Amino acid sequence: MHYNLRVGRFGEEVARRYLSGKGYRIIENNLKLSYKEIDIIALQGDILVFIEVKTRTSGGLGGAVMAIEGRKISRMKKAAGHYLRAYKGRKFDKVRLDFLSLDVNKETKTVKIKHFCDIV
Repeated sequence: MHYNLRVGRFGEEVARRYLSGKGYRIIENNLKLSYKEIDIIALQGDILVFIEVKTRTSGGLGGAVMAIEGRKISRMKKAAGHYLRAYKGRKFDKVRLDFLSLDVNKETKTVKIKHFCDIV
């Protein structure tokens, strides 16, 4: 398996554990809708949350937090809309887009997580 794919999968697993520990209920992982993908879909109480996860193993280029930008947010919105249309039988009063950045320090074997809620 390619190194970047392994890092991404590791980050998503850490993100799922983090979110579960915060009371989120994970309902989907790596959901592919047409050409769009949603890393994690979870419920936090009555809020449906679409979550993008970015993992980096070096601090170069500003770390994982620098991976979220306008184009990515636009794709997240489109993917969330596609999901809501595809599952229109389920109604959600509140929907939110979140971003998790994970910076992995391979030397100390630690992960620094930053959780950005409601990024739009």
